[in-house]
Amino acid sequence: RGNLRISSGKYARFTDGCAVAEQGDTSVMVTAVSKPKPTPSSFLPLVVDYRQKAAAAGRIPTNFLRRELGPSEHEILVSRVIDRSLRPLFPAGFNYETQLVVNLLAVDGIHDPEILSINAASAALCLSDIPWNGPIGAVRVGLIDNEVVINPSRKELTNSDLNLIVVATSQSLVVMLEGFCNNILQQYFLKAIKSGVKECQKIVQSIQKLQKECGKVKRTFEARVQPEQELLDAVKTMSSMKLKDIFTDFSLDKTSRDEKVREVRTDLLEKLKSGMEVAPSQEEIGEAFVVVCKDIFRELVFETKL
Repeated sequence: RGNLRISSGKYARFTDGCAVAEQGDTSVMVTAVSKPKPTPSSFLPLVVDYRQKAAAAGRIPTNFLRRELGPSEHEILVSRVIDRSLRPLFPAGFNYETQLVVNLLAVDGIHDPEILSINAASAALCLSDIPWNGPIGAVRVGLIDNEVVINPSRKELTNSDLNLIVVATSQSLVVMLEGFCNNILQQYFLKAIKSGVKECQKIVQSIQKLQKECGKVKRTFEARVQPEQELLDAVKTMSSMKLKDIFTDFSLDKTSRDEKVREVRTDLLEKLKSGMEVAPSQEEIGEAFVVVCKDIFRELVFETKL
């Protein structure tokens, strides 16, 4: 199989970070940019745009206009895979608009551009001054005749019982898994994950080495103020039982469940404003309520396999 090569410094020098990943004759360029000022939103406004242009295969678009149109379903799904691999490693409170543009420069039909895109995105963020707790490495794992195959070709995938994308960071920590398989034994599935994580470590170490040589100093940023522990405890005490009842009531659909949660939030706002000596603002209570909702739902997932 072709060796993975990651380079930087030749293209897109005005961006915060750029990396080109190559394997065989397949080449992907990823650029990363981030605004210097934060947004008022309570989440990370990260945009990943993966584009698989016909020119990468040496063709002209086959549509009537002979132009590249909007993103296809496949491109949107690949963008989501890249997003899910990167988003968990951004620091808490980093609410700066960030965009990654993934351009497929060339494709040979053998090597997987999706895996290259994840690795190139990881390198671009590491080389940039954007705060990010990476790098990550990604591989595709197949299982042919009960033997694990790393980064199988398209032809090999047709004979594989497993098609699994493994994304891991340093210290062998898994960040994201996505794939599908036929009926295989658990031992082979776990073996595939372990083999994938082991291969990811080689990519992570290579990107870390490149970062030390060419990476920019990470910028400092103003993290969004987190709710005080006293407020979190008060919100949890007053709403935890009601939220658990709502989340475990399977007769509710999405709309009605959201309405019930909204009612609990409104009732909580009124009680906290009148019951505390120093009344917190509506925004502070809302942020604390969101944190408590996530914690309770997470607990239910582990306790009851919700």
